[in-house]
Amino acid sequence: MINKSKVSKILVVSLTNIGDVIMTIPVLEVLCAEFSSARSDLICGRAPIALFQGAPEIGKLFAYDKKWGVVQKWFWVREIA
Repeated sequence: MINKSKVSKILVVSLTNIGDVIMTIPVLEVLCAEFSSARSDLICGRAPIALFQGAPEIGKLFAYDKKWGVVQKWFWVREIA
């Protein structure tokens, strides 16, 4: 059993296709309701990230581009860590 009061951060990783990202919205709503004291951050593709900008239930948005090279991905991973 998870002690919900001890969960302080949640990272939701979504896909890059807009349909898949839209399917993430109900998951986020449930997570935010169940873990109301936790901050929920989201990783998704660059194009659909606009769907979540300004959403009160999202703490930070991290855009990911699968076309990045190794160096860009390395810096991105360090940013979200």
